[in-house]
Amino acid sequence: MNIDKFHKFEQNFRSHEIDGNAFLLLTNDLMMKFLGVKLGYSLKIFDLIEKINSGGNSLDMASTS
Repeated sequence: MNIDKFHKFEQNFRSHEIDGNAFLLLTNDLMMKFLGVKLGYSLKIFDLIEKINSGGNSLDMASTS
C-alpha cells in the first residue's frame, strides 16, 4: 500500500479531530459518511486499520495496491 496516496485525507482527519485512537475505531461507513472518503480509499484505509489492530507485524507500507 502506497501511504503517500492517503496524504490528501490528513486535513480532513485533523478537522474531525481523528487522533490515533479514533483512527483505529474508524469503519468504512464512518469514513464514507462523515469524512467523505470514497469507497476504494475507505476499503484500503480500513484494511490498514485491521492490520494495525491485529498486531500489524506484516504491514508493508511501501508496496502499491
